[in-house]
Amino acid sequence: MKDIKKLLDEAIKKIEEAKVLIVQMKKEETLLHGSSMLSKDVKKLELQTRVYNCLKNEGLHHIGDLIKRSDSEILRIPNLGIKGRQEIKEALSMIGLDLNMENVKSYKVKKL
Repeated sequence: MKDIKKLLDEAIKKIEEAKVLIVQMKKEETLLHGSSMLSKDVKKLELQTRVYNCLKNEGLHHIGDLIKRSDSEILRIPNLGIKGRQEIKEALSMIGLDLNMENVKSYKVKKL
């Protein structure tokens, strides 16, 4: 019985490690090949209308603009609040991004 438990524990540990690696790979892939993702409208994140409107009113039109902002900067956006910030963070994490990503500070939106 101890052997089975040990095997299960090891398997669970490997799965958790794999999940972390997948998230890291998604972030790297997005940064390497993601300039097109960064120039996409925040509407592509499929946020609630209220959250989207708050970002639009703040002048955050592109995903690249959004990920440069810190948590505290996002919380200062009028009418957004903690739930709105959490929704943004969850949507960004689905594409391997997060708020306050320092390595994209030089990002510029390309006009099409």
